[in-house]
Amino acid sequence: MTDLDNYEIAKGNHTFAACLQAKAAKKWVPQNLKCKVYERSDKYGVLEIALTARKISKDYPLSYIEKIGALRKTLEKNNISRELATTGKISELKNLFHYLFPTDEFPRSCTLLLALPDDFFGQCIEVSNKFGSGKICYSTKKPPEFCPLPYKLNNVRVLNPDAFWLSFGKSYRQNSGYAMQVINKLSLAFGIEEAILEFKSTTSDFAQQLQNSGVQYRDTFEAAKENFSLPPNVTPSQAHFLLSNRSYNSKTTYKKTKF
Repeated sequence: MTDLDNYEIAKGNHTFAACLQAKAAKKWVPQNLKCKVYERSDKYGVLEIALTARKISKDYPLSYIEKIGALRKTLEKNNISRELATTGKISELKNLFHYLFPTDEFPRSCTLLLALPDDFFGQCIEVSNKFGSGKICYSTKKPPEFCPLPYKLNNVRVLNPDAFWLSFGKSYRQNSGYAMQVINKLSLAFGIEEAILEFKSTTSDFAQQLQNSGVQYRDTFEAAKENFSLPPNVTPSQAHFLLSNRSYNSKTTYKKTKF
């Protein structure tokens, strides 16, 4: 609904429509309606403003995962790749986040959750929803209904703490398959507290660490020692350093490649 084509109502359409109907019927209507006015730009329109308006509502606060979902949708809508957004100037990403959620601090785990593939992010949404509905406990050492204050918003259970998602993110960067296994184990028999402990015990995936450094290798550490004629006593971290070092890699001879 618009007013003289100057404003578009992002939230409160029913209230405004009721006032217009009452006025047309010559019934009493308040002279003024309280509202918040947001500036719209070519890049950010009514969708983003509506999300912001919903976020500041105490009745329907957005969870952290919902905010990240809104940010992902905004990037997609504006034809900005998530990879570019998370590897480019972080200040631009922060500006967008603060545009959508002006009172929030920029979460440290934001870039990781933005970069997740759609199916993995969907699993994170499902876990967040299950925690909110009481299908995932905080700790098996506590009563099922126990929920510490950082995991509540307006007395509603929310999987919001950045500490949890940072633990997940660190594990994911080391071994994405393992991290997703832990996420999907969450239930009433395996809680948030237990998941954080398992995230901390992540064993790095050798091939993934090489791929993180730009080396497209998909085999095991033991196979790499043979393929690249590495010293038999080399450690995974040493092998990673050698294989991601271009000068060494150009001089190395190997029996067969996995690139």
